[in-house]
Amino acid sequence: MISKKRKIWFEAMKLPVTVTAAASAVLSCGYALCPAVLQGGKILGTANRLGLILYQAGGLFYYHMDIVLCVGLVYGLCKKDRYALFSAAFSMFCAQLILNPVNAGRIFPVICENSLRASAFSFYPQPFTGILCALMIWMIFQKKKRAGGFLVSFAACICVLMLWALLYPFLFELSFKAGMFFADRGGAGAVLYTMSDRMLSLTGLNQGMFQAVMKDTWGKGEMTAFFALRTQVETDWPLGAYMSGCMPMVTAGIPYSLYVLYQKRGRSENAVLFILLAAASMTGGLTEGIELLLASCSCRMFAVYILLYGCTAVLTLWSGFRAGYALHGGLADFFFSAPMPGAQKLYMILFLSISAVVLCRTVFCARKILCWKSNKNSERFKDL
Repeated sequence: MISKKRKIWFEAMKLPVTVTAAASAVLSCGYALCPAVLQGGKILGTANRLGLILYQAGGLFYYHMDIVLCVGLVYGLCKKDRYALFSAAFSMFCAQLILNPVNAGRIFPVICENSLRASAFSFYPQPFTGILCALMIWMIFQKKKRAGGFLVSFAACICVLMLWALLYPFLFELSFKAGMFFADRGGAGAVLYTMSDRMLSLTGLNQGMFQAVMKDTWGKGEMTAFFALRTQVETDWPLGAYMSGCMPMVTAGIPYSLYVLYQKRGRSENAVLFILLAAASMTGGLTEGIELLLASCSCRMFAVYILLYGCTAVLTLWSGFRAGYALHGGLADFFFSAPMPGAQKLYMILFLSISAVVLCRTVFCARKILCWKSNKNSERFKDL
């Protein structure tokens, strides 16, 4: 029964993940054509204007991922039930109102007295809230249908959203403290930060660590110091290491892994999905779609994915490569940051990318050997 439900969930996840991947790819291409949209500066020329249009078009879906996930999942899980779709749409509309920073300050005034907790509502976890509401609607519509299911599921989603709105600021504060802990641990902290950032990305709690490490409002200010052209001597941490650890995986490791998976198990109808996921990862470093599929498919695969990030972060730290990003890493960001201090050797990008491919290939070979041994043992037990 569990495997059957997981298969249903995985099949339903394909539509919202495809939309998310397409939005990520369009947004990344827009940023590559118009870096000024995030870095600041004048937008001049046809290429810049086209990039601005693409960035805004992709951001319309990417920055409202909760709506895409909730409506897309309900569409697949509830077999296009219009009452379930209405419930998903209204629940997400209420989520936008409840988790809005202005309204959250009025609804939860005691929590928002702390400026750090109040800032949590500016980075609320879009993927998690969408998946949570979709799961609630699916469970309720299995027992109740039509108007009754709509009312019960809508009320349940509002209650869950209110409860999450109460808990999230405190979890965000814990995440911030974890980020400060990583920021004080030098190179080891940079590796732990890279792994934890991807592990918590779907919950939104990685934003707390991001504020602690990257921004100078409350935290270290890695991003501010790097783009202010400060040197390693002027800071008490390995400047640029926290932003560079993800580079080998997003530019080469993930696209190569997607290619191998498609060659082994992919179907022709999934080709567009794999291409979009690879483009979003390579261009802009946006990997939420991949993480959604991995978390839905297998926890062990997701754990291996996180460990690969840690291994490539160690390689990046050891090589001395340092680069910054304005979006989330990727070729657009790393080519932009190439003239920055410590990142002037572009051949390091090629070396680290090849290293990530070798690591991913090693994992695939190890898995093949383990599967072969498992099959051999099972045949041996059959003979007994």
